[in-house]
Amino acid sequence: MIARLAGLAMLSVATPAGAEILLNGYDHPGEWTGAKLLHDTPALRVEALADRDWLYLQIARPGGTVSGADVYIGDATRPRAMLHLSSALAEAARERGQTGYDYGVWGANRDWAASVVSSWQADGRTRFTRPEIHEFQIARAKFGDAAPRLMVVLKRSEARAPATADPADSATWLAFAFADIPAPR
Repeated sequence: MIARLAGLAMLSVATPAGAEILLNGYDHPGEWTGAKLLHDTPALRVEALADRDWLYLQIARPGGTVSGADVYIGDATRPRAMLHLSSALAEAARERGQTGYDYGVWGANRDWAASVVSSWQADGRTRFTRPEIHEFQIARAKFGDAAPRLMVVLKRSEARAPATADPADSATWLAFAFADIPAPR
């Protein structure tokens, strides 16, 4: 799909066949039907769908709203990237073992997209939306060739999946197989 935005720019969006995930931070009826549960605690739930090219993640705080998240991706051999979602998106390459937001690049996403926490000004104050969930679309190729792994950190208040995961050690992250994750309906 190609759309002209206010006559200023062209936007090209690849929509995978059959995918009906709308990355807007809200769980629409049927949108995540059949998703595989990767992690489920009272503080954090992570579900996934996948097609040939993409992994779709739904990240939720059961019974509450979400305000920001970091998704660390890699494989069984090493961390590869940290994908940050808040009122902006950023990606930090993990090639040299850095931590936090070192070497982060704001707004220069490569092979991924996510819902954002929108903000607006009213009465001289900055206000923020309160999304129900965070939604990510990540190219499968970003995970590397070995067994894929991911770690999720929800912000304010922090919750981690898995709870004892170390951002620098992908062996402590959630292991999964793309073959076990159903496609979007």
